[in-house]
Amino acid sequence: MPPPSPELEKSLWKFDKLLKHPERAVTSWFTTPLILLIVRSIFLIYSLITLATSIYLYDIHGQLYLFLTYYTNLGFIGLTAYFATAVVHSSVFMRYNVPKSLVLQPKMLTIAFWLLYDTIVLNHIVIPLVYWAFLAKTHTDEFGSSSHMGLVKFRTYSMHGVDFFMMIVEVLLSRMPLVSSHLIFVITVPILYIFEIWINYAINHTFPYEPLDWRRGKKVAGYYFGLLGIAICAFLIQKLIHLSRDAAGQRLWRRGLMQEMETYRRNGSSGVNRPNDNVDVVVVSAPEEIEIENI
Repeated sequence: MPPPSPELEKSLWKFDKLLKHPERAVTSWFTTPLILLIVRSIFLIYSLITLATSIYLYDIHGQLYLFLTYYTNLGFIGLTAYFATAVVHSSVFMRYNVPKSLVLQPKMLTIAFWLLYDTIVLNHIVIPLVYWAFLAKTHTDEFGSSSHMGLVKFRTYSMHGVDFFMMIVEVLLSRMPLVSSHLIFVITVPILYIFEIWINYAINHTFPYEPLDWRRGKKVAGYYFGLLGIAICAFLIQKLIHLSRDAAGQRLWRRGLMQEMETYRRNGSSGVNRPNDNVDVVVVSAPEEIEIENI
């Protein structure tokens, strides 16, 4: 696959925001890269345990063939994949003190990593919100009256609650950008899922979620459009969170810079240590001003 052209990088997709500043994926405004790596590693281990538990439950209930028909499972696979990739990049950064893996890998992999981030910050607002607001009281659990209710509850709360906690901590601690135009990419995920459940119905004659069963009449269309509306609102909320995070990070850094300058005047020494934003292949330097984008 050929690398993206410079015109594509600077287009409305703004891929250059991460391609030219890959250290944003492995640094934080509010903590050290080591702490960020530790947090990501803990989340990865928890996600792997949860995913393994879910697969085990589907298997022992003879429903493994339905595993990928549930949006919750697909979303959690994406979350686990993101933390696995982020841990690798953070580990390399800790080893070499530059984002070597992000710089040396094909640009399309970096873009794919960024788009994966876009999907997890959207999905893990939508999934717990829709589950607890609309499905928890009426949705028939796919495991029924399982004899493994402890594991079922662990899976339920992990995939419809803890996932939101892990996602929002990642958003606040990392410096990954969120570009408004990427809404076009991430909104295709639930749209593609709709096609998947239609194909699943043609094969297995069942819908994973009753409100999406088109046999229930015209009101089902309202659920489809309602879910897309919730997804768009969730993305806009995330955009505001990202803007607020970066603005707070800039203020915190400026305050630290002023303190360093005062120390320099008094002691004749300086040691500014902050997240980096201008990086070429191996040279990491100081952050540029944040461009506040229109939503």
